[in-house]
Amino acid sequence: TDKGRETTFRLGQRLRHLYVDQLGFLPKIRSNAEDMYLRSSPIPRALESMQQVFLGMYPASARTADFIPPTIVVRSPADETVFPNDANCRRFRQLSRAFANRAAERC
Repeated sequence: TDKGRETTFRLGQRLRHLYVDQLGFLPKIRSNAEDMYLRSSPIPRALESMQQVFLGMYPASARTADFIPPTIVVRSPADETVFPNDANCRRFRQLSRAFANRAAERC
């Protein structure tokens, strides 16, 4: 949503303020993305959120003209570990079902 894009963009701005302006951990101007590792789940809204956070941290004015956009790593859904993936872990699937059953019994 537009609100989601605005929120994640502002998150990027806050992260820039902290890690670039206050702490000096990241450079003010980016000329390349060689030392960056950006990762998202394969869910489209998560990928767009990652893009908005990056744009908030490094808007066009904070990137050189020859800056090549960074690669965002996205794993296949079967291999994803950013979110709970019960298709990938049998034990997690058992625990997840037990939790759902217990919650259903209590409610």
